Order: sequence, then structure tokens, then C-alpha cells
Amino acid sequence: MSSIFAKLLFSTLCMLFLLKTHSLVFADQRLAIVYPVIQNFKSMITSDPLGVTKSWIGSDICNYKGFYCDNPPDNNSAIALASIDFNGFHLSASTLDGFIDKLPDIALFHANSNNFIGTITSQITKLPYLYELDLSNNRFSGPFPIAVLGMNTLTFLDIRFNFFSGGVPQQIFTQNLEILFINNNLLTQKLPENLASSSIFLLTLANNKFVGPIPRNLPKALSSLTEVVLLNNELTGCLPHEIGYFQEAVVFDVGNNQLTGPLPFSLSCLEKVEVVNLAGNMFYGIVPEIVCAGC
Repeated sequence: MSSIFAKLLFSTLCMLFLLKTHSLVFADQRLAIVYPVIQNFKSMITSDPLGVTKSWIGSDICNYKGFYCDNPPDNNSAIALASIDFNGFHLSASTLDGFIDKLPDIALFHANSNNFIGTITSQITKLPYLYELDLSNNRFSGPFPIAVLGMNTLTFLDIRFNFFSGGVPQQIFTQNLEILFINNNLLTQKLPENLASSSIFLLTLANNKFVGPIPRNLPKALSSLTEVVLLNNELTGCLPHEIGYFQEAVVFDVGNNQLTGPLPFSLSCLEKVEVVNLAGNMFYGIVPEIVCAGC
């Protein structure tokens, strides 16, 4: 009897929810589609210390805290949920599955500094407009989120300060990414060979477990990088003379690795550099005066 009662109760609640949704008036049908998705996600949130979700009521989704609307690329007269900014909300939920992947018009999804866990659903590959994805400073785990591979619209990916482990698929460096932050995870492998063929101009790999030498072709291929951040890994070998090609670098940080050998004179060619960290390695020999004097 209890099982039958539970089924009847569930059916009743579903009917009430549908009736409530039907009675709401939305500015656009696209907003009506995502309304139940948002409400379902709201029911999954286990902690909301700032009371953010209190504003997630009614049909005016564009005024929900953290939600932003705009005209979708395929229809300039329509109104759609275009971006989400949960940065600093400290929300807790066991998964983002069934939420982010059910927002068909989403272009930006930022969720820095929350307590989301689990893995990243492969269904996000179906999102046609997503170009910025920030999941940093959460508690995601598992392998590198391969769901982002093949997303040609994605130009910004930030998964730093999580617990992703294993290797980084080489395909990620041949996509259209311009900014890639994967520092402070548990990633372990040699620096990918095709890293030099990417179009990335902001890249951080620090605080992982990358091993092996710095590829000699890397500096010239990524000469537009403004920050070269490789600290706190397990890199070995010498600093290649080619690091002089990092002529746009403002930060050059290879501290706390297992690098060795003399410092190359080409360090002085980093004319724009403001921060250089070489500490915590096994370099030997004198520091060339030209390093301080510049080219």
C-alpha cells in the first residue's frame, strides 16, 4: 500500500507542477522550456548559504540571481537564457548533469567557488553556443572532462582547483581554445607533444604532476603566451635555449620542479617579463649578468 501511495503522491505532485508551469506567463517560449530545468536543479541544491535560490521563483527568469538573458544567435527577436554566473555563490549540489546540458541557448557558464561535485556530462557537446565554461574551485573529480573535446565553439575553459586526474587528451590543444586553465588538479603525464600547435595565449599548468622535459619547440610555437606558469610539477631536464621566444611573457614561473643545468642566456630576451621564478630546482652555475641587463 505504501508503494501505491508513493506513486500516487508522485503523480499528483507532477500534475501540480505542470499546472503551475502552464499558468505562468513567460516572455518567450525558450524561457518556458528552461523553467522546469532550473526548478529541478534548485531542488537538488543541498546548501545555499547566501540565499541565492530565493530569487528563483516565477516566470521572470531573466531576473533570477545569477541568470542573464539575451537574444539568441539564431533569432534576434527572441529572448533566451544566454549566460549563468554562479561565481562565489557557494552552492552545493551532487551534480550538474541534467542542468547545464539542458540549457540549449547557453553561451557562458561560470561557476567558480562553489561546492559542485561529480563529473562533467558528455551531453554538453550538444550545446551549440557555449564558448565559456568556468568550473574552477569546486570538487569535480575523475578524468579530464573529455566532453569538451570537439566543442569548436569553446574558446575559454577553466577547470583549475578541482580533483581531475590522469592525462590531458592531446586533442584539447588543437581546438579553438584561446584560454585554458587546468592548474591545481592531479593531472599526470608528459607535456603533450602537440601543445606547440595550439592557438592558446593564456595557459596555466601549475600544481599538477606533469613530468619530463619542456619541449624545445614549445616556446616558439606559443610565443604569444603572456603567462608561462609551470610551477609545482615534476618537470626534468634543462631549460631549453628556445625559452627566449616567450617574448610576450609577463610571468615566467617554473619553480619547484626538478629542472637542472645552467640558466640559458636567452632568459634575457624576455623583455616584457615582470615575474621570474626559478626557485626549487637544481640549476647550477652562475647567473648570467645579461639576464638582469636585458637583451
